[in-house]
Formats: sequence, C-alpha cells, structure tokens
Amino acid sequence: MSAVAEVLLVVPVLEPAGAERIVAELAKRLPQHGFSTSVLCFEDETAAVGVELSSANIAARLAHDGGTQIRISVLHVNFGPWTLDSFR
Repeated sequence: MSAVAEVLLVVPVLEPAGAERIVAELAKRLPQHGFSTSVLCFEDETAAVGVELSSANIAARLAHDGGTQIRISVLHVNFGPWTLDSFR
C-alpha cells in the first residue's frame, strides 16, 4: 500500500465565494482518490466554508495560529501574490 499524499489547499478567507467553493469541493473530493486534505486560510477558519469543511472532517486551519507545523506533499494556493513571509 502506498503512502497517502498530504494536500494543503490555501485560500485567503473561507467565506462562500467562487475560489473558496472550489477549494472546499477539492478538499472534500480528493480523499476519495487517495489524498489527505486540509485547508489553510488567513482569516477566520470558522467562517461558513470552514464550518462546512469541519463538518466533513476536513481540517481548516488559520495560518497565524502560533506555530502549528503541517507536513504536506502537495501545496495548492488559490489567489496571490504572497511571499513566504505570509506563512510565518
């Protein structure tokens, strides 16, 4: 059995809009294809899409939560531009 690839999807916010809806659908559907997913945002992980993800057992994390480390295989960033300083 092969290792599960960890996919981190990054969006600025988790309010229901176009890109956020796409990220939510990817996060919910990728596990059916052998990927483990989580979502990283920069504002309020408890917004509507964050709640939807949580109810689907998908982790939605706030980027500035005090140093949580996430091990990933694939990084998908929706929107930009950001610098690496955005993730520190």
